[in-house]
Amino acid sequence: MQTHSVPLKCEAFTVYHTSPTLSCLSKPVVLWTQQDVCKWLKKNCPHNYLTYVEAFAHHAITGRALLRLNGEKLERMGIVQEGLRQEVLQQVLQLQVREEVRNLQLLSRTEGWGGCEVFGEERCLDNAVLQRKEWFGW
Repeated sequence: MQTHSVPLKCEAFTVYHTSPTLSCLSKPVVLWTQQDVCKWLKKNCPHNYLTYVEAFAHHAITGRALLRLNGEKLERMGIVQEGLRQEVLQQVLQLQVREEVRNLQLLSRTEGWGGCEVFGEERCLDNAVLQRKEWFGW
């Protein structure tokens, strides 16, 4: 794919932000802008970043849309190789789980329950990923 058709927002990111930060992760994914999604792609899918960012930018994928992606939507966006779609979907699944854990932690704090704080966030995240994989038969 040609990379010159990537919109300026994402081009600016690739030129000026060679080391992606986690700043976009500090706010809920549903509030991410297209640029936040570009940062996330650069960090989580670096090997095929240019392929993904072109399709994501062309289709104006924000955080809310990112969380709703599936294989069929990615194929309609022009990501035709199954392996590439699976790479993105795996990263999206992990992102969904992180957001679910984060939301549960926020909820538990408001209800006075320690939840993941008792066992550590990493263990809860691992358990949530395993649970999600079981649900989807992965």
